[in-house]
Amino acid sequence: MRRCTGRALECFVFPLLCLSMAALLGSVAGNASADGPVVAWGQNGSGQATPPPEVDGTVGTASAISAGADHSCAIQAESGAVVCWGDNQYGQTTTPREVNGKTGTAIAIAAGGFHTCAIQAETDAVISGATTWTGRRRPPTR
Repeated sequence: MRRCTGRALECFVFPLLCLSMAALLGSVAGNASADGPVVAWGQNGSGQATPPPEVDGTVGTASAISAGADHSCAIQAESGAVVCWGDNQYGQTTTPREVNGKTGTAIAIAAGGFHTCAIQAETDAVISGATTWTGRRRPPTR
């Protein structure tokens, strides 16, 4: 998975495809902004293709997006907060305080099968959800 940057904010993950339509249109129309509402479609058994208002353009937009197996995450453009939705069996959609937009913000996001990783703008990486089939890991403290 790669961090989505540039004019076309997009992440392709089977069976879910997420696009920032404003960013996509911006790349056609010449708009330099990569922020925009998240639009998703595809398999939606866990709600992973139904972005919440914080990033769907209703309340806010996204600056980066990533999709895991049954969950999706985005960085809210307005606050820098990580917003996740979909399956939360392993805690992969529970946003840690280190990147909740109040205590800390994120500059990159990556969703895996059963976990989510973010790079905290203020310090370093934050890992949420399972890193093995049975565990949960937090970043080391300094």
